Amino acid sequence: MGIRAQRVQRHVNGDSRIMVASQRLKLGKRNVGKQVIVVIEDTHFRILHEGEEIAMKERRKPEPLDRVRIVSKREDSQKQSSIH
Repeated sequence: MGIRAQRVQRHVNGDSRIMVASQRLKLGKRNVGKQVIVVIEDTHFRILHEGEEIAMKERRKPEPLDRVRIVSKREDSQKQSSIH
């Protein structure tokens, strides 16, 4: 039985970047404003939009993740989010 890859959802900001596991990922201007799903695998991130892979990026720190912290610029409070 294999381990299921972890997934998180992110919004691509105006600089065409997202942050996942303390790593900034640049996705290109054509992706600005999109909601993407990031599949966190052992050695890389797969970025999906509407089920289609739009990018694959190498993980700089491939240690296991227990949770991903989300900080919203629109809110002053910090939230914890489980990875599913």
